[in-house]
Amino acid sequence: MNPVIVIPAYQPNEGLIKLVSELIKNSDQKVIVVDDGSESSLKYIFEKLSSFENVHVLRHATNLGKGRALKTAFNEFLVNYSQKHSGVVTVDADGQHDFDDVLKVIKASNSNQNAVVLGARNLTGTGIPFRSRFGNSITRYLVHFIIGLKLKDTQTGLRVIPTKYIETFLRLKGERYEYEMNMLIALSQNSIKAEEVPIKTIYIESNESSHFNPLLDSMNIYFLLARFISSSVIAAVIDIIMFMISYKITASVAFSVFLPRYTIGPAVNFTMNKALVFKSKEGWTKVAVEYALLATFLGVIASLGINWLAIDHKVSILFSKIIVESFLFPVSFTIQRDYIFKRAEE
Repeated sequence: MNPVIVIPAYQPNEGLIKLVSELIKNSDQKVIVVDDGSESSLKYIFEKLSSFENVHVLRHATNLGKGRALKTAFNEFLVNYSQKHSGVVTVDADGQHDFDDVLKVIKASNSNQNAVVLGARNLTGTGIPFRSRFGNSITRYLVHFIIGLKLKDTQTGLRVIPTKYIETFLRLKGERYEYEMNMLIALSQNSIKAEEVPIKTIYIESNESSHFNPLLDSMNIYFLLARFISSSVIAAVIDIIMFMISYKITASVAFSVFLPRYTIGPAVNFTMNKALVFKSKEGWTKVAVEYALLATFLGVIASLGINWLAIDHKVSILFSKIIVESFLFPVSFTIQRDYIFKRAEE
């Protein structure tokens, strides 16, 4: 019941042959390699791999992206391998993962078959290429806040996925590098545990063989994460405008705080969060009631906070509103993410 090793490969070097030969020589592993439209001059590499007894090579006629290559392998696994194997291990083709680390994550998965195991590199050292250190630092903090997963390495390609979760991942959108971020989001949305296992940090020639574009591919990931906060920004602008208009008319902080929370702003925020952001499958009535209770609770806290700043400490009413709502934003987001909109669509 060992997992099947999956290697998406685009323009690989001969190091891929060495890696695969080690994997099948030192263990009873099945390997699926996906040639993601590599140029014809590299055909000999995949022909050599095809000659190995436990290796199955799949081919894309043109480059479709890492996400599509992974999904091609996942589909092949479910069709032909799932009855006899416990899941898949995704391994990068650029030499960043060695045989010992692959066995290490497999062992961890065998001990916890309800978790997706991630091989976590230490990306804080001085020998790490800047683009990898910088990109991982940003996405690590964003993933922690927005998705709720505290991970050391968000960009690792060494992942063990048990069979029962593969169909869920196969349904995800994303054809290129953003697909791997979609997988992390799916962990949170589907209440799948993630377990990190320390692995060696290997960079060959400053990772020049990697096809990850530090600008374009990172932007895809950040735009993907940005949808989690876009609805809150829209609602916040509406809320502040209505608050200031109401306060000018009534001079009541409490009334001005609660009026926007039960009109246009929250309606926009609630609808976008349920349908577009968290993609919740919970019934509309249930989550609407929970959302209204949250809005009421936060409204009370906001009224007290704004009064304390504006009246007791003479801070302008606008800045008091912005300061208090800024502190309440992560509270509101966390509760919505983890409790109100927990169940996500496939």
